[in-house]
Amino acid sequence: MPRPLPLAAISLLLCAFQCERQYEGPDIDFGPDAGLTYRDAQGRLLRPADPTDWTSDATWNEQELHTLPGATNGPQQPGAVSQSLAYPNAGQVGQVSWYFKLSATAPCPCRVYAQLVNKRYSEADVYTADLAAGDSLQFAPKVYDTGQRYRLYYLLSNATGLLYKGHGDLRFTP
Repeated sequence: MPRPLPLAAISLLLCAFQCERQYEGPDIDFGPDAGLTYRDAQGRLLRPADPTDWTSDATWNEQELHTLPGATNGPQQPGAVSQSLAYPNAGQVGQVSWYFKLSATAPCPCRVYAQLVNKRYSEADVYTADLAAGDSLQFAPKVYDTGQRYRLYYLLSNATGLLYKGHGDLRFTP
């Protein structure tokens, strides 16, 4: 006849199935000075730009590669994108916009994927759009925690694969 499990063992088993799993990965390093490129409501720089934001990223880490479909660390075509910025940054919820423009020579049709994540790479908002050369888009990301910093990862691809990938850091104020 099998022996019944002691009460402590039953409690541990229940906790293993019901307790939240603790986050084990690294948090996003936003960089110095809050890691933001500060802009006013017209998109004008308020301070020197963060050189790592709103530009092509050569290499993404393992967590970053899992944020968007088709993300790789392969060759890119930086000339496909003529502008990427967020304004105002920092800005109030519902008023921050990401502006993204393709160059007139971008090899399109193209698809843009964007995902806003918190410091632990948890998804806050997702956006996709199909664009032609010279097109632009404007997207107002949704957030849940004001005062927190977020990172917007974005990727441009066409039928042959990756054309461009980058990120930019945002902060939303109440």
